[in-house]
Amino acid sequence: MNLYLEDGSVAGSASVRQVGDDLLFSVSARLSAGLWRIVAHGSGGALALGVMEGGGVWQRRFSSRLAGGLGEVDRLTASRCAPARMESEWQGCRGDEAPGLPPGSLCRRHGGGCTLALPWREDGPFPWPERFCLARTGVMAGRLWVFYALDQTGEAVLSEEN
Repeated sequence: MNLYLEDGSVAGSASVRQVGDDLLFSVSARLSAGLWRIVAHGSGGALALGVMEGGGVWQRRFSSRLAGGLGEVDRLTASRCAPARMESEWQGCRGDEAPGLPPGSLCRRHGGGCTLALPWREDGPFPWPERFCLARTGVMAGRLWVFYALDQTGEAVLSEEN
């Protein structure tokens, strides 16, 4: 079966197969960078399967108890979790905006606040650890980053993308 975007265009292929008492959902997608919500649609309703980042191959396994209400699955859809943002919107943080942040930190302004992107290596210290519970991690331009949303006063807040 096909994987469809909201506009009805085909974005890849998908399959559903029984594995013991579970259903295994597999997706091979051609999606642009960003987070995409994958939903299975069947004769009995819909089931949100999870989120994938960009294209590629992705699998999720659900128990028949959780997925049983779907009925016969006829299609899977992918929709953006948040509006697309261009990496070019990111700018280097000025020292007065981000004192004490790691070198190479980026800032993107929006509304009354901004989002910080702090470079991170898994084998290194977590950036801005006193605010870790408000962080979101992700890959941008092939590199691992920690993202923080700041309100208009510069305080870290829970991001709408979390």
